[in-house]
Amino acid sequence: MSILSSTNSGSFYWTNPIKEWCKKHNINAYSLEQVQGDVPFVINVNGNVNLCGYEETVLPDFIVFNEIIDGNFIASYSELTSMKGFPKKIRGNLDISFSNLTLLDDAPEKVGKDFVALGLPFTEQQIREKSKVTRKVFCG
Repeated sequence: MSILSSTNSGSFYWTNPIKEWCKKHNINAYSLEQVQGDVPFVINVNGNVNLCGYEETVLPDFIVFNEIIDGNFIASYSELTSMKGFPKKIRGNLDISFSNLTLLDDAPEKVGKDFVALGLPFTEQQIREKSKVTRKVFCG
């Protein structure tokens, strides 16, 4: 498919909103990986994703993170109620403290450093059952 295609199935249709959203949230060092499924692209980030104070309850449908290669994923103090679109793997820390998350559905498969969930109703056991956390879990 041409990156310049303007059809609904074309790359441009999908990549343009992703690029605009990433720019708005200061996510600069990323690549898009084409995949099969509901969303044709996932986002790999080489750096931090900081959604602290994010005011929406969910990420847009076209935002699907795959991996945070070298950095942290921070969604603390956000209005997020779902982890849909969160990365599958984070090599750094995940911080969802004091957000509106009440379920661990769609939690990352692997967190390379610490999983921080202060002010949320999760136990360390619940978190470790959903995510392979390399270092510490902070919750409660």
